[in-house]
Amino acid sequence: MTAAHGQTVVTFRTVGAPVLRMVDLAEEEFGPGELDPFIAGLEVAGHLLSEEQEAQAVVRAPDTGRVFALEMYRPDLFALDALAPSVEALRQMVAGVAELDGLYGRFSDLAGHTGIEPVKEALQRLVAVFREEEWGPDGWGPAGGPEQWPYELPTLWRIMAVIKPMALIASPGRGLRLDLPAQVLENVFLGQGLARGRPVRAATRWALPRRANGAATGSPARGT
Repeated sequence: MTAAHGQTVVTFRTVGAPVLRMVDLAEEEFGPGELDPFIAGLEVAGHLLSEEQEAQAVVRAPDTGRVFALEMYRPDLFALDALAPSVEALRQMVAGVAELDGLYGRFSDLAGHTGIEPVKEALQRLVAVFREEEWGPDGWGPAGGPEQWPYELPTLWRIMAVIKPMALIASPGRGLRLDLPAQVLENVFLGQGLARGRPVRAATRWALPRRANGAATGSPARGT
């Protein structure tokens, strides 16, 4: 999905393309019995993008419609994160992020405003966009349900709600790209949960075979 005024966040497989299940992909390198049963039944719906490169697979549970971000390391080692109650809900949330990026729609009145208060207002509105969806407690499998998520939002959307509004914090500075107010993080987040992490070495990611976006299965569809 391409934001009208921002970067592409998600690519979706072409509507009508053949169903592509995780178990089908795993069979190309591993035995189907090696996959976790919940993972094996998921359908590949697209990919999250990072710097215009495919990152985690966007997968859907066919029985519930729940959507997840999946990072595979080995058939028995994976990271599964809740993403959306449905593919349509995912489209709506990405559209909300695009509105904030471009300062149009629900965020149009924030255009031209910078500082702590506009950041707080944008954060609250974006969180409200995400919470409009019917998350529900069931069907989340190994990812866990809303009662286990901080702020009752999946990790990706909480990060979006924290980081995206920060674009409104500073006006152009003299000689600097941005002129940030002193103690900006403390003022926005009230000193709560601020910490510096140490770099860690992550496990090697199991790349999904390229056939996921090949001619036989359809290329990612881009919409607004």
